[in-house]
Amino acid sequence: MKENYRKNALTIPSFFITGYFLLGPLIHELSHLMFIYPSGCEYMFKPDFNVFTGFRGSYDLSCTAKPLTLGLFYFSGYTGTLLGSVAALYSSSKDLWDEDLLSALGVGMLLSIVSSISLKGDVFNGLKAFGLQTHSGSIEIILISLILVLTVLEVERHHLLD
Repeated sequence: MKENYRKNALTIPSFFITGYFLLGPLIHELSHLMFIYPSGCEYMFKPDFNVFTGFRGSYDLSCTAKPLTLGLFYFSGYTGTLLGSVAALYSSSKDLWDEDLLSALGVGMLLSIVSSISLKGDVFNGLKAFGLQTHSGSIEIILISLILVLTVLEVERHHLLD
């Protein structure tokens, strides 16, 4: 069901920017919320916006969560964003709408994950909750590398830079 509309030079970058700065981070933060809300744990959400990483936030939990719950809470944000990105990229391959725009949105969401992985972020805290140690950010570097490879493959598949 393709829509008739007029694409211009700003349409694909606009969808990428929306995925990167808004939709990817919003899904990330809402995934945290959807995971912790049913547990009855009280929390304080502190939203933030950064010109380099877009919409972000942090949660202060006021309950003592089990290590498994806490670890899954930290990873729920990336899981939600990854699922949203995969949904957009899958939809682009099924001719549901404009494949270039859905791909740009999905790639933007994928790269929003890369920009939010830091040495003291969700990955670090999630592994710490599971009792695992990271060695100089090696796990973060592996995750970033995998996501960048997926991004390059998707950009190449759709020739988004042509």
